[in-house]
Amino acid sequence: MAKPSLSSYVSLKPETEQLTRVHANLLQWYAAEHRDLPWRFTHDPYAILVSEIMLQQTQVHRVLPKYEQFLAAFPTLADLAAASTADVISIWVPLGYNMRAVRLQSIARQVMREYGGCIPTTIEELLKLKGIGRYTAGAIVCFAFKQQVFTTRKSIRLESGTDGFRRDYLFQQ
Repeated sequence: MAKPSLSSYVSLKPETEQLTRVHANLLQWYAAEHRDLPWRFTHDPYAILVSEIMLQQTQVHRVLPKYEQFLAAFPTLADLAAASTADVISIWVPLGYNMRAVRLQSIARQVMREYGGCIPTTIEELLKLKGIGRYTAGAIVCFAFKQQVFTTRKSIRLESGTDGFRRDYLFQQ
């Protein structure tokens, strides 16, 4: 038997009542289950960029110590842009996927060169940075610049048992 898709639970144009219920259930779940993570207590676009790149394909518990160490070594976008790539990778190494560190430094250098060191404030401008996709751009404008945007990671699975988030919880009456 085929797995039901999310669209079998939500019509393509959900009713306002259903959206309101899903929204309320997500907020209720977050209030009960959220974790206090350092990148949730900042509006610094650079720190949020660092966290988003680090969290790609890496579990939160592995990112936490490296996030603090990385920001201590490269506290500003300018510091990261000016650093040697070898130094950047040496801090990053235990996380794996070292090309992310190289890409992050490349983004820092592009922002320094093309935006005067200021991370863009719109999704459209962020998407012009090589290595930033729709989700990362959305996260930056949402968390750093307090813009209301809808974005979700490709990897989110609304299946019981795969991510600890039950789909029946979202759609309960």
